Amino acid sequence: MAKSSRAGQRQRGGDGARRHGLFEDLLAMAGTLAGSRKEYAAAKLETLAESVREFAAAVPEIPNLESYASAAADSLEGLAEYVNESDFETMVRDARDFAREHPVVTLAGTIAAGLVAAQMMHARGGVGQVVQSFTPKSYSNGRSRASGSGANA
Repeated sequence: MAKSSRAGQRQRGGDGARRHGLFEDLLAMAGTLAGSRKEYAAAKLETLAESVREFAAAVPEIPNLESYASAAADSLEGLAEYVNESDFETMVRDARDFAREHPVVTLAGTIAAGLVAAQMMHARGGVGQVVQSFTPKSYSNGRSRASGSGANA
């Protein structure tokens, strides 16, 4: 019975085939969007590389800074070249392969990116606005739900 059920799902496409198709469609849409912004991203990476070099040149009293900055700038320029020359599917595949080979580094990078994004949102006032918009009125009036409706504990 299980074999005929699986065969029926394969013939009809099944839920897995629909989900896979939806994922492929989303990936194609993201690829189109990413492709249109590739040149912009590569240009920003090259600008960042130049800024790193300029910063190192402006602070000559820090030992070894120039060599580290030069290496970082070279890496950024290499990344810019990779972004320019690669299509979206290749970048996704490479990112997936890297995450599988280096899960700890990927986790650390994800946490760092989340902290940076949260700090940027906080600095712009975005986090406070989001939290305020989801705060129930009983909390925003200085009362807690545990204290009841208006009774002070």
